[in-house]
Amino acid sequence: RKYLLDYEKEEYTMELKDTANLAYNCGRMLAIADAIEAWSLRANLSEGSSEGIRSTNAIRYFTRFSMSPASTWMIIREKLMPHQQRLGARGGRLYELLGEISKKIDPDEFQKAKNLDGSLVLGFDAQRQDLFNNKKEKKEIEYLEEE
Repeated sequence: RKYLLDYEKEEYTMELKDTANLAYNCGRMLAIADAIEAWSLRANLSEGSSEGIRSTNAIRYFTRFSMSPASTWMIIREKLMPHQQRLGARGGRLYELLGEISKKIDPDEFQKAKNLDGSLVLGFDAQRQDLFNNKKEKKEIEYLEEE
């Protein structure tokens, strides 16, 4: 964040930004892929599966994605398909969000991208925090409605 503030004159907070920055939006896409897979793994675990919670593919491929996003994203998307099928309609908002972010990315720029900067991590963290806050708010509303 300090580098971006000092040299790029950009300030990032943990709030989501509506930006065309490729690295930032790639980080957001990775966070959503991580959430889809994590939710699917938790749902599978609660259904009595013996498969334990493990690192998601988005986390495992994070470094490779930062160096070569286009080819790595294809791998992550392929590995995400079974999880999307398992979640079905329960993941609708995440699929919609993934599509919204994908539309912000220029395909030519994405294909040419190499070595994404620190905005990738900021986008990833901001999106994860937003997903966590939304989940927390939803639970609080459900709790208040039960009373």
